[in-house]
Amino acid sequence: MSSTKNEQKKPAFLYPGEMPPELRDWEPHKTKGFKEKFVEKVKQNPFVPIGCTATAIALTWGLIQFRRGQTRKSQLMMRFRVAAQAFTIGAIVIGVAVQAAKGTSSYTPSQSTSLPATPQNKK
Repeated sequence: MSSTKNEQKKPAFLYPGEMPPELRDWEPHKTKGFKEKFVEKVKQNPFVPIGCTATAIALTWGLIQFRRGQTRKSQLMMRFRVAAQAFTIGAIVIGVAVQAAKGTSSYTPSQSTSLPATPQNKK
């Protein structure tokens, strides 16, 4: 008999770890590193790192003042820390609301949520 188009060629032997011929031009998805992700998030919502930095500075300066025995300045810096934390939380909430309004969430669900057709789930 002659071979037909419907017959599939027997695949050549592949050593473990070798790329199949169909995927020779395939390139793996490049993941972003910490620095790229951080820069992207800062560009999306620059007020969050500002609030975090202000909180850390107020906390550090307040603890230094407390250690020196200047309780009045220490108390003032702790109040500033609470205000900076409130600013940071507000920036996060507003940033989330803006992203939701834009509809540009980084999460994109897959197009097909159904299971692929396999002999196990065909009935």
